[in-house]
Amino acid sequence: MVMKQILRYRTCESGAVAIEFAFVGFLMVLVSIGVIEIGRGLNVRSQLSFAVDSGARMILIDSSASNSQLDGTVRAAFAGSKPELLQVDIGQETVNAVDFRLITVQYPFNPLIPKITKKVINIRINRRIPLLTN
Repeated sequence: MVMKQILRYRTCESGAVAIEFAFVGFLMVLVSIGVIEIGRGLNVRSQLSFAVDSGARMILIDSSASNSQLDGTVRAAFAGSKPELLQVDIGQETVNAVDFRLITVQYPFNPLIPKITKKVINIRINRRIPLLTN
């Protein structure tokens, strides 16, 4: 009698679909969360790029713009949630007798995946804008 019950449970397939779904569903949830986080990171990078390009446009229009004006333009153009976390560095360099202004913007991106990533990822965008002389 006991042997018949053991054989019956061994050949029983009810619940097999639920177990398969548990494996596949878990993987699909992980992949979906990963895609969302990558999308968030790319969105922040795109916003930073737009902000730095706004500063570059300001330099191309008026090469005598002050660093504080550039900083304000970059921060105003950033559409992220916390513009106060932006780290804006503005400098100058000369390469082959051509003067350039440099804009470097860094923003800390904190992924929302719990217990997987505890590190903050710093996203950095650089632009080197030639100073046009007439």
